[in-house]
Amino acid sequence: MRILILTALLLVVLGKVKAQDYVIFEEEDTIIYSLLNKPAPNFQGYNLKDSLINFGSYEGQKILLHFWSKYCGSCLKEVRDLNRLATEFGNDVKILSVLEEGKAEVTNAEGNFFNVELNSTGYYQFADSIHHTKLIDFEILPNGARIREMFKVPKMFPSTLVIDSEFIIKEFSDGYLLDAMNPKEGNYLHLLEMLKKAE
Repeated sequence: MRILILTALLLVVLGKVKAQDYVIFEEEDTIIYSLLNKPAPNFQGYNLKDSLINFGSYEGQKILLHFWSKYCGSCLKEVRDLNRLATEFGNDVKILSVLEEGKAEVTNAEGNFFNVELNSTGYYQFADSIHHTKLIDFEILPNGARIREMFKVPKMFPSTLVIDSEFIIKEFSDGYLLDAMNPKEGNYLHLLEMLKKAE
């Protein structure tokens, strides 16, 4: 934290950034950290199929609440990790992926970095030239800025919360964290460790 602050001050002195443009978050008294080990706020939202999702109905299950944006390349990589967790945990863990942008901005929209398409079997899938086609085995809720702000999550993607079966927020992480010893695992091992801490 001290290195971050000194770096920020140096950039201001050198004129690289304006002081008012640089915001420093103190972990202990801002953003999501103030909600850790407290009950999760309840919310409702519509998924990509326009079905109403009631967050409170998942009480009794562990929940992985994942925030992402269509502009985030690492978020696309994480689709594989989330699918893997959804397959391994089944009904024991509910994965809700909260998209910052609206449905129209990612579904069959020309010129996007990627699209989300409804395939012939009724499942949504990512389709893009870089990561190819991936089925989605978890719920996606578009227009998620309101939900992100309820959980005091900063606008950094991807960000992930783990909520235990008693609806208590147990873990928070931002960024796509690779295991240096197992880079092919992507962010899977990190997400798995977060879920274990909510047991």
